[in-house]
Amino acid sequence: MLGTTYASVAALQAAVTTVDEARLERVHTTTGEPPAARLERERAEMIALPAVAFDPRVPEIRRVLSDCTVSLNGARYSVPFTHVGTHVIVKADPLGSGLEIFSGAECVARHARAPHGARVVVEEHVAELRRPRFERLRERASTSRLIPAPPGMLSVVAWPAARVEQRDINEYAEAVGGAR
Repeated sequence: MLGTTYASVAALQAAVTTVDEARLERVHTTTGEPPAARLERERAEMIALPAVAFDPRVPEIRRVLSDCTVSLNGARYSVPFTHVGTHVIVKADPLGSGLEIFSGAECVARHARAPHGARVVVEEHVAELRRPRFERLRERASTSRLIPAPPGMLSVVAWPAARVEQRDINEYAEAVGGAR
């Protein structure tokens, strides 16, 4: 099987299963019996395997950047904005066409593989950030647990409007002692 390329993880698994079945029936030189017979004899003393299927993808830890993306193989993939600054686990099938991004055990994003230098952004991951900043702040303030301002006290500072005069450039030249 070494040096052989497979079209998908399913094809690899099928090839491994075929080789395993053949080797289970062959008599082992050290024990003098087939592994299948020995397995049946020892099965009562074995503990059960987890019910979760084996995931052959290699997990890679990545930090979510301030633009809501993670980098993998020279391409950038979006992650929901709530994960900015945290570490996530990226699992990509080396021969497949997709990848998944996990925060703990939860899958937070799925993307198709992109070429080197590409940027893949799902609009729902950054939609909240595209809303005007003051709208987000107003909404956050309405749901926060801040203590309201006492009655009669202003909660917003109002500055007087600035008055700007327009002058001729020659007036400035005279103020500094003539034109230079």
